[in-house]
Amino acid sequence: MKIVNMTPHEVKIRVQDAEVVIPPSGQTIRLPEMDKAAEPILIGSVEVPLIVRNFNRPPLPNETEPTVVIVSLPVIMSLNVLPDSMLPENILFVSPDTGSGAIRGKDGNIEATTRLITTEKLLARFNRTKGGDE
Repeated sequence: MKIVNMTPHEVKIRVQDAEVVIPPSGQTIRLPEMDKAAEPILIGSVEVPLIVRNFNRPPLPNETEPTVVIVSLPVIMSLNVLPDSMLPENILFVSPDTGSGAIRGKDGNIEATTRLITTEKLLARFNRTKGGDE
């Protein structure tokens, strides 16, 4: 199956003694941000600016063959609330597990992940549109 990494960095996946490195594709899916100023918050004697941030729907790829697309977890969560009709067919959107599935170095930085994550809705949509079983 085709795999496309649409994050700006390589993704390393370690499973048992094997490691797979998926380089960035050069295309990145990010959530377009819309910020609106709100009343600042007074912390001590300092007025700290506060914004209300909303996100627009990200631009999505269109693949003709079944494809796994690696994106960030915020992108996964934003796609999960879209109606099926707005999601592309043949694409399974996944994110590296940077939580309990992460492998961290001594400095605390993530070196690799042990798994990819998605949502039930996105997996079901992919299975339906590629003709697979749910």
